[in-house]
Amino acid sequence: MRILCGLMLALVAAASLPRAAPPDQQLAGPTGASVTITPGGDINASTYNTGSFVVTNTSGGTTRITRVRIDLTTALFPDLVYDPNGTAGDTVAKCFTADGSSGNVGLVAPADPCATPFGGPHDGGYDTLQIDFDSFSASRTFQFSVDVDPTTIKGAAAPGPNESGSVSGLELIGAPRVPFQPSVSSAKHSVRICGRAPPVTTSRSWSR
Repeated sequence: MRILCGLMLALVAAASLPRAAPPDQQLAGPTGASVTITPGGDINASTYNTGSFVVTNTSGGTTRITRVRIDLTTALFPDLVYDPNGTAGDTVAKCFTADGSSGNVGLVAPADPCATPFGGPHDGGYDTLQIDFDSFSASRTFQFSVDVDPTTIKGAAAPGPNESGSVSGLELIGAPRVPFQPSVSSAKHSVRICGRAPPVTTSRSWSR
């Protein structure tokens, strides 16, 4: 069942660090990131489309993103999985695909883009996607795409009944997590905003 909700269906997960790090772990500028999924798309936007995930390092100084992890078990909608091999949702599949970046982000290329980035086997698909970087510096952006489907349409022809196989950023609210270097972990819970109002988020950041 889908929620009909205006035109602003992108997910934005940002992070900030309002307090100073401990003396032995000073940060090289403000720390933040955004993860936007199907930006500007409507209810039938799909993570399958090129550039559907946009990761931006909004930090200052020399703070780098080291990893992006998107866990669908914490997403707004239940029973969504990554379906890189077409074995969990509808019959159309897409493996992890790097679609471009603004500058070198140092993507650690997975040995097998249809298996290596994924974890948490779930009904023929996977719950988690994790990608690593070694030079994702401030102000740089990385785009990628991958197939996400609900398990309830397993074996159906794409895009599934009532386009249920087209999963947008709306359904994935609450999934991303972005660690940084120096070692600061940030998570953000997004609040869904209907219409064209700016997305609203609540944040939590900590040093570790």
